[in-house]
Amino acid sequence: GGGLRVSVAPDSSNTRQRASSQALEWKRVVNATVSVYGGHTVPHHPSAPGADWEEGEGGDLAGFPDSWMEQPGDHPFMVSYDSVDLTGNRVSLCVGDQAWSEPFSLESMGTTGVLQARGPPSDDPSLKRARPLYELGLSFQLGVGVYSRSKVATIVPRYTVLNRTGRTIQVCQAELQGVPGAQMELADGELHAFHWLDEGKGRQLVARVVPRIGTKDRFTTGWGGPVKPEQVGTFALLLPADKESPSSSALHVSVEVRLRKAASFLIFRLQGADTSMYRIRNESSKPVFVVQEGSPPLQKGVFVRPGAQVPYSWDRPNDRRELRVGADERGRDAQLVKMDKFGRFKLKGCDAEVRAEGGTRALVV
Repeated sequence: GGGLRVSVAPDSSNTRQRASSQALEWKRVVNATVSVYGGHTVPHHPSAPGADWEEGEGGDLAGFPDSWMEQPGDHPFMVSYDSVDLTGNRVSLCVGDQAWSEPFSLESMGTTGVLQARGPPSDDPSLKRARPLYELGLSFQLGVGVYSRSKVATIVPRYTVLNRTGRTIQVCQAELQGVPGAQMELADGELHAFHWLDEGKGRQLVARVVPRIGTKDRFTTGWGGPVKPEQVGTFALLLPADKESPSSSALHVSVEVRLRKAASFLIFRLQGADTSMYRIRNESSKPVFVVQEGSPPLQKGVFVRPGAQVPYSWDRPNDRRELRVGADERGRDAQLVKMDKFGRFKLKGCDAEVRAEGGTRALVV
């Protein structure tokens, strides 16, 4: 009845092979143990699965193994029930000595799920005893080889962030931008599991660029809009200029949320001027002002001079992709353009068209 303790998180990363084989290992953010109460086989990844990130025409490809069975020397944690009940036998999980999670069944082979477990109050003064919420991905399958008669449940972090921007970034839970203890820093090429540090805050994450430690780099940006990590797809995110840094400028990045069984990977990449996801081109004789629909009154939009074109990214990438297009920043005579819908639009004094230009969706005025 006391449960069995299982380690679920790595403590360090090994990047010695990164220069030659692009191999990265999981960096572990959950420095805790979990207890499993119930039965069946529950592998816990005592050494986290390695990740081979292959470069190719499709960009980064997650080569994470499908299960612990592909890891040499990685052994499962064996558990059995006290009785046989195919409909009622379930297990629960807890982090440390905290409350048990909702019980779940291990009978749904070939499926995945998400499990939430509360952690102990933080001992970081800046977090003010906030309780973290660990979201873990669960996948269920039949064993192979000597474990062919076992049912296997694999526990992994639900979210993993990978930095491919060429710069150092910080990510944190939304509403915690001003809390130093909540900011997780990743150098270019690093990846890290991500968990919610305050269960009472919104479950969205934000990111910004910071100077690289140990270099003369001074480039920085402000915090970008919130990203929902559970929403699969690729999003254009604007990292605005840092108001406190006179040399700062806005940066256009893409955020790809890719699902791999029970795990979601958030891949941050830098958008090129010629390969941006969205573009605005002004072929009229008047300047054009563009701002995302639903933005607050003082939200800074984009001015496009006659004959100019600029890349565009969203302040709030998970909101509707709609723009207010007008002649001035006060919004007078501004009209709505839906960027997800190809076609022509009639604006006041000019025409507009949303069309595909290679891999870019362009608004031509």
